[in-house]
Amino acid sequence: MKAATVTQANEIFSKFCDRLSKVDLKHALLIPAGIGVSIALLGIAQEVHGQSQLIQEHGVNALEMYKASLAPVQDTAEFMGNAMQGKLTSFGGNAQGVGFTVITLGSLMSMVSVMSARGLSNIKSFMQKEGAALKNANLPAPVPAAPATMANKAAFANEDSDDDEEGGTSPGMKG
Repeated sequence: MKAATVTQANEIFSKFCDRLSKVDLKHALLIPAGIGVSIALLGIAQEVHGQSQLIQEHGVNALEMYKASLAPVQDTAEFMGNAMQGKLTSFGGNAQGVGFTVITLGSLMSMVSVMSARGLSNIKSFMQKEGAALKNANLPAPVPAAPATMANKAAFANEDSDDDEEGGTSPGMKG
């Protein structure tokens, strides 16, 4: 039963790799980027809406206080990490950060997945060709190796000592 499960898993993975390898690389990059841009634009819209509502309800001074309360400018990695954790205090900052993360990491992971699947599919094709070539090569059947026993070891030791007694030299050695 275990071998059947492994065979089924191999078939499923093989089909997955074959289908994934056929994805156009441009689409693999552009689709996650498009989703990320949409999320980032949603975050920008949230920010604009929040700030305009703040002005309408509390005035310009409230907006200035809101902007002053925001965290100082962060580097890109810190910004995306805080956004993924939901730690940004601005109205739409978390959505913007998630959008930028999807644009960068989503596109990168998508591209790497497609390229890896292509590589695995190429390896599979190569192994299938080589296997078929070996089947058709009419190679002689392999000779089973003799088990390593003390008698075999002693016979090899005697052959080596016989060469030394006869004054023979090993190939490649000149005496």
